[in-house]
Amino acid sequence: MNPGHKRLVVAITVAYWVLLFVATHLPAERVVLPNFSHSDLVVHFVAYLVLGLVVCLAWPASSQSRARASATSNVERPRRWPRLVLILIVLLAYAAFDEISQGPVGRSPELSDWLADLAGVCCAIGLFSAWQRRRFAANRPG
Repeated sequence: MNPGHKRLVVAITVAYWVLLFVATHLPAERVVLPNFSHSDLVVHFVAYLVLGLVVCLAWPASSQSRARASATSNVERPRRWPRLVLILIVLLAYAAFDEISQGPVGRSPELSDWLADLAGVCCAIGLFSAWQRRRFAANRPG
């Protein structure tokens, strides 16, 4: 990804994360959810799916992984898992903080919301990993 695109992805990630924090800290009576069963869990899932995807795109790969990925001969698959595990840990810790910190605005933390966040982040990491594998396979010489 060129530096201009990288800066744009980072800016989108920061803006989305701030928007998500603000949205989850609005008083409960000001929040409008779709009118179907478990809509709050669907909203949590989608919100953290999107957050997970933009964070995966914005989080820089290690210099060692970049060097392996950019080698022109004998291209070796870059190691993604340490970075993706770290992203999982950071986002799940943030999701827990997000749930716990909603008390002052009259909302209550719920384990089911955090589990929906977990599912969204895991799906995002899975989708990102699959996309990276396809991209690697398409660029592999021979």
